[in-house]
Amino acid sequence: PSTAMGDFWDGVQSLLQACQDYMVVVEKDGTIKAATAKVWDAFGYSKEDMLGKLNVTALFHAEAVTAWEDGKVRMKGCPAVWVHKDNENKNVEVEFTVVPIEDKGVLLVHGKDLTERIKADRQQQDFLAHVAHELRTPLNGMIGLADGMIKSEQNKGRLKHLKMIYACGKRLSGLVEMIMDVSALRDGKLQLDISEGVSCNEICEEVFELMSTAVDKNNKPLVKKGIELLTDLEANLPVLTGDRDRLSQVIFNITNNALKFTAKGHVKLSTKTIGDAVRVTCSDTGQGIKKENIEKIFTAFG
Repeated sequence: PSTAMGDFWDGVQSLLQACQDYMVVVEKDGTIKAATAKVWDAFGYSKEDMLGKLNVTALFHAEAVTAWEDGKVRMKGCPAVWVHKDNENKNVEVEFTVVPIEDKGVLLVHGKDLTERIKADRQQQDFLAHVAHELRTPLNGMIGLADGMIKSEQNKGRLKHLKMIYACGKRLSGLVEMIMDVSALRDGKLQLDISEGVSCNEICEEVFELMSTAVDKNNKPLVKKGIELLTDLEANLPVLTGDRDRLSQVIFNITNNALKFTAKGHVKLSTKTIGDAVRVTCSDTGQGIKKENIEKIFTAFG
């Protein structure tokens, strides 16, 4: 091709012959100029139908790629699905990178097959779900015993401790359920437990109590010395209809995160009625989030 000549092109051909992954060489408009044999073998194209004729976007699932403009691909999400020409059961999920070679006017598009990794992740998730299921029965027994003792205990000091045991048990039970939810979410079977009379103030108070006595993995208090844990809960806050455990999980997580990144000052949970909705706010005197990282906060481990 006129855009990749001489020694450079010889090197590319050697690379394509040696590469065990999916790799294509494309011009900036997306036209495929060369590819590893694995590409046309895997996706149902002949070499003649692909080279110099097919646009690389044809390999991407229509719902994944939004545009290929001047060598820049815009995706709705990664990893991407590369699709078979005739059989969707042969589609492959890939992790891909685009490497521009500016002086030659071409790009290398490299796709790594994630099939085995996805299989291993599924096995790990299934194992965790099984362990969580086995933990749930004895844990619920402990919570039931604590609840029964709370109802009969008269000593205020012991009653407070029993309530903390009960609350911690409920929190741990929620984490066990969350592990099981990973498999349910993957299989499209996750369901919300919607109920009426959900009190945001009550949940915030429970989180406050848990955080006040909780310790981290090094057995050190989550509420570090010099940090004050505060609440500013609006009186007569309307109750909600929703999944109480999910809401509790979210408030617990954001408060826990705030405590991790606050060295001094305070962390405060607030509630306020906004029209026909309730706003729950967790504010702190910590380092905050950099502007460029704001969009990542809803990405796992972002």
